[in-house]
Amino acid sequence: MTKDNLPGPSDSGTATCRTWALGNPMGEHAGNLPMLLRRVADQMEHDGMKPMDILALTVDQEMTAEGPWWSVQVFWSPDADDEGGRT
Repeated sequence: MTKDNLPGPSDSGTATCRTWALGNPMGEHAGNLPMLLRRVADQMEHDGMKPMDILALTVDQEMTAEGPWWSVQVFWSPDADDEGGRT
């Protein structure tokens, strides 16, 4: 296989995806997943995100010496509901 024939990501054209991540502060509340999910929901409401704007959410746990530390990454597109095909 030549360098020009290597597989790779397809052209996404004009599609846009934005992302942000939120984690609990290290310490006493680092392992409190319900608190983190409420904080994520609050941030989404604060930012004015509509349900159809959300493309994906990932929840990740990192084990530390003090126990689990949770984080959430949000993938969204403010124009997702305008692209059609998403109902």
